This record gives sequence, C-alpha cells and structure tokens, in this order.
Amino acid sequence: MRVYEQKQADNDQEALAIIKDISPVAWQHINLFGKFEFSRSTSKVDIDALVVRYADPTYWHQAIQAEAESNLD
Repeated sequence: MRVYEQKQADNDQEALAIIKDISPVAWQHINLFGKFEFSRSTSKVDIDALVVRYADPTYWHQAIQAEAESNLD
C-alpha cells in the first residue's frame, strides 16, 4: 500500500499500471515484476526496504526495461 501511495503521490502512471493488481501477500517469493524467488530462508519481508526500493524512479526504469527486454526473447 505504501508503494502504491508513493507512486500515486508522484503521479507515476507507469508504475501505477504495473502494481494496481498486485497483492503483497506473497512478496517474500515474488517481486513486482513476476520473478519467482524460492528459498528456505525464514527471514521476514522488510516492507520498509521494499518501499524504499520501489520508490526509486531509477530502479523502476531499469526493472521495466529488463522486463521488456526479456519479453522480446
């Protein structure tokens, strides 16, 4: 929710389009770009760290580009 609110405050329409239908329930296994990361780690999800990461416009731009490039393959 905090990521969505931050992107909404920044009027980042591209990011809002990506995250509008995403549920944070399983963020420990899936990031916002659909990459699956399964491990035996018992660590808790650090929501504050995710908010900081996804608030960074450079991170969003790089992640979106990487996703677009992987879809071309």
